[in-house]
Amino acid sequence: MSGSKKKKVRVLDLLRDPLGPGRRARRRGFSQDFLSGRHPPEPEIALADLKRIVFFNHFHNGDIHLARGIVREIIRPLIGVTFLYSHGCPVDLLADMPSIGHDPVLFKNLRNNRPYLVDRSSGTAFINTWIGCLGTQTVEATGGCNILLIRDILAASVRRAVGLALPPVTECMPDPDFSRFHIQSIDAFMEKDSRVKILISNGKVLSQQSTDFDFAPFILALAEKFPRILFIPSNATDLKRSNIVHSADIIQKHGPDLNENGYLSTFCSAIIGRSSGSYSFSIHRRNLQSRKIFLSFCHCPLEASLGFDEPVFKSRCSFIATNDFRPAFMLRRMSRVVELATADGPCTDATVETAHSSATPA
Repeated sequence: MSGSKKKKVRVLDLLRDPLGPGRRARRRGFSQDFLSGRHPPEPEIALADLKRIVFFNHFHNGDIHLARGIVREIIRPLIGVTFLYSHGCPVDLLADMPSIGHDPVLFKNLRNNRPYLVDRSSGTAFINTWIGCLGTQTVEATGGCNILLIRDILAASVRRAVGLALPPVTECMPDPDFSRFHIQSIDAFMEKDSRVKILISNGKVLSQQSTDFDFAPFILALAEKFPRILFIPSNATDLKRSNIVHSADIIQKHGPDLNENGYLSTFCSAIIGRSSGSYSFSIHRRNLQSRKIFLSFCHCPLEASLGFDEPVFKSRCSFIATNDFRPAFMLRRMSRVVELATADGPCTDATVETAHSSATPA
């Protein structure tokens, strides 16, 4: 059109948003309608015709852990239905749910941005357990990865797919049956070692929750400052001190051990990490109902608790989050949390900040 200026589209814009603003707006509208539940449609498969549910997830261990309590509640009332979980994570990640088979390939043929799919001819419902399946805007709008959002997504999916209603979110907490995992060596170690214990989840971050700094210098500094406390890194380091014992040496599984670290965390007074790996697997019903402190160095405060600090859960533990990655600050905060974890009284962000204001800078 003469006299008009054509907007120049940069390659960077296309890389950031290949769908374009119009598609983005429609996607947001779809997400809101999908989750609202105001006008639930007829289920695509009647429960009487349902033969199989395939849960699938394209991403990481923590995604599967966050949704595990919801998956448990989905399968609980269904009799005569076959269950399968397709993901690329360790095969024994859900060893405490023996009724669910594992398929390491099928998910690759399913779109990760579809909350559910239905195959009426085979009576199969495919349920996506990834929290990002409605788009990153939906996750960002709720403050980050959290149990409330993934429960709403899965509730909407199973309602639309098969007409199944889920119980309240408080019934959907991760609650692993640790007796199904490799915990004998943990119990044996704990019977012999009576020291106060701090779990340090020092594995790499895979989903950009945090900065991948090296935890080893902090672990060494803490071990030197608190010689009577046992520090347990979840991943290998070169540190050798009498009060540093790596969790793999306690668990003695010689393979993926995230659930075992989750069990080990029940013996620890505090869990320090980056809202990833063993830190996330330590967020389960047993710990939430105990007086324990979680300290997370992460970009999004909500992800320090995965939403379990909401009043509805009545958690007894404390969650502290910070996105300040200055080494001196980080060490002071870790030190103060270690002190508070061994003292009486609740620990909150305000408690830690008050302690910092009168502390000598490191």
